[in-house]
This record gives sequence, structure tokens and C-alpha cells, in this order.
Amino acid sequence: MFGFVGGPGSVGARGFRDGRNCVRRRTYVRVMAQKEYADVTELMTELRSYLNAKERERQEEVAEGLAEAEEEQEDSPIAYAALARSGRYDLLDGIMKFGGYVEVSKKMGLEVGPEKPIVDPSAAPVFKRNSPKDADGFLTLGGAKAQKLADEEVETAMSSGSERDALRKLNRERVVTPPSPTPINIKPLSKKGEQDEEVVQLNMVERLTLIAFVVLFSLAFGRLGQDFVEAGTRQIMKYAIAVTAVLHLGEALYAKQLAEERNRSVFLWCSKVFVLGFGSLLRLKDLKKLPNRKPKTT
Repeated sequence: MFGFVGGPGSVGARGFRDGRNCVRRRTYVRVMAQKEYADVTELMTELRSYLNAKERERQEEVAEGLAEAEEEQEDSPIAYAALARSGRYDLLDGIMKFGGYVEVSKKMGLEVGPEKPIVDPSAAPVFKRNSPKDADGFLTLGGAKAQKLADEEVETAMSSGSERDALRKLNRERVVTPPSPTPINIKPLSKKGEQDEEVVQLNMVERLTLIAFVVLFSLAFGRLGQDFVEAGTRQIMKYAIAVTAVLHLGEALYAKQLAEERNRSVFLWCSKVFVLGFGSLLRLKDLKKLPNRKPKTT
């Protein structure tokens, strides 16, 4: 059922011939014992015997239609690689002892052809240099490659006197002036800082006034005052709070006039003076006038 289909050149027939070829070659591969040749004549006699055996083997393969044997034939059957494949290390050592492969081949009258290069010189190189000046053997990539190519263009142009002036002009144009620093708008920041100062910062008088007002209001109107303060005292506190509110209202009206003169926030300072009293009014008097700012009349 299974068999080789096709003529002598088919795949099945070729595989069968390769198998027979391998078996036949094994019969000739004899690993010789370590043998030393006394002189070159004894070595040449053994080499001729070896060559005759190789020639008979080749003729048998050609006679049987193994055309591949001719293609696989080495340039010289006594080359080091061929002797190693055949297991004739004794001949290999003898050739090296008596002058080497070239010398022994000349004595036996064998033609010594040029050595084949390992790499085909006509093939394109795998790693191509960027320029003939890359003698270090390294590749140049990215920005380094662009810089190197630019330098080579500069050197080429400098060699010509007519292009020297144009090149100098080009180099001047390639110099990039660093950008000017971004200007910082300080004016809005200063206004923001002054506004924060008006809102957040409280001096000692303002803080004490605020604490006293909160305590007095809680005792007069809160549950704490009902438990610990007599009713008459609470009534006096309520009158004091009412009088203080009237005084603070008058101070707030005066603060409105001062805030407008100093370009300050009218609503902010009127509120602060009404709650904190005379301490905030003194603080407003000490503030300087803000330029280029419209007073807020809200």
C-alpha cells in the first residue's frame, strides 16, 4: 500500500537513496587509533590509499544515480573538515605535523583552490553602517544619527569655499533664541492678598471684643443665662447689648465713609465695624488707600 511514487528524482526515491548513502558512508567512517607517521612519505602513502577509497565511493554513488553526491563533494577530500567527518584524525594530525594542508597538497600534486568566504561578499550586510566614517562598528540611531549626518554635511560644505558663507548664515539661523520668561501678573495677586488681609486678620482688640459680645449675648438670651444669671441681671445685659448695637451702628456708618475714601470694600468694613466695634474702626483708619480700585457700594 505504501511505497515510493515517482522516478529517480521524486521525493520518496531521494529519501530512500539518502538512507542507503548514509549506511554506505558509515562503512567507510573508521575512527583510526592514534597513529603517528614517521615521515611524510608514509603519510602520503596512507593519503593516496584514502583518496582511492573516496574515489571508489564517489564512483559507486554516481553509478547508482545519486547525483547529490557530486554536489556534496568537497573541494578537497584531504581538507581538515572532510577528514574529521570521515573519522581519519590520524591523517589530520599527520598533515598538521608535516606542514599543513597546503604544503601536503602541493607535495601530492593536488590543486589547492582559494578558500571560500564564510559570508557571501555580494550579499547585503545585515548591519549597514550609516556612513563610511563609522569605523567603530556601532550603529547610530535617533538624535545621534541626525547630528552625525548634519556634521558630515557641514564638513562637506566647508570643503567648498563658495558655500562657506552660506553655511555660516545657515548656522546662525539654526541658533534658537530661548523664549523670554513668562511675565507674572503681580497686580491681581496683590489685590487678592489685600482682600484676604481685610477678611481674615483680626488684631487683639477685635478678638477680645468678639469674645465679649458672644459671651454677653449668650448670657442675656441663651439657656445658660437662665440657669446661672438672675432675671434682673439678664435684663441689664439686654439693655447693654441694645446700647452697644446702636453705638456700633453709628460706627458702621462712619466706617462706610472711610472705606469709600480708601477704596476699600464698604460692605466688608461696615459689617466688621458693626460686629467688632471700635477696634475695627481704628484698624480701618490705619489702612492706606488702594490705587485704581473702585469702591464697593453693595
